Amino acid sequence: MNVIITSMPEKLPESVRGLIDEHTPLPANVAFFEERFTTGGALYKTMMGVALSVIGILLALFGIYDLLHSAVGIGKLSTIDYWPLIAGVVCLFGGYLLVASLKARMKLARDQQGGLKTRYGIFLVDDLLVSRSWFDITVIPRPFFKGLVNHAIRYELEGAAKSFDLPKQIVGREAGEMDQAIGEWAKRGSGS
Repeated sequence: MNVIITSMPEKLPESVRGLIDEHTPLPANVAFFEERFTTGGALYKTMMGVALSVIGILLALFGIYDLLHSAVGIGKLSTIDYWPLIAGVVCLFGGYLLVASLKARMKLARDQQGGLKTRYGIFLVDDLLVSRSWFDITVIPRPFFKGLVNHAIRYELEGAAKSFDLPKQIVGREAGEMDQAIGEWAKRGSGS
């Protein structure tokens, strides 16, 4: 198996799909470190989205103004003349995504506060490290795992070095416990 990165659970192997399903009990051989979601974190992401949207609006307005009042005429505009407008639209879209995620993030935070398991976090099972984050699911077979450095997973994808940060807050445990468990998981595969 190669490294898999997807946002669609149906593209995962059946064994991995069972890990992220809240209604399926976790097998005994799975170590799970659940990422903590908080209402404060959800509101922080929303405020970032609002700020990004304001920046996007200002950039888009500046870009439109610049295009309309260009002294060289529409036919002679270079690609650089479109950058403020393009950057503004990208910022607006990113801001929208952050603001639109508020309801779902608040639900996750409330579910956790109510004692429900959300199955977002890090799973260590046999020869796989599985990370389910807000954005995607990453499945890393042990041969592609390259280490844990400064609370970030290093791995290889198609010959290139890649990494992602681990969750900073874990439900019911300290982040250091997760780092230690990942180190032990890595050693089991190396025969040490």
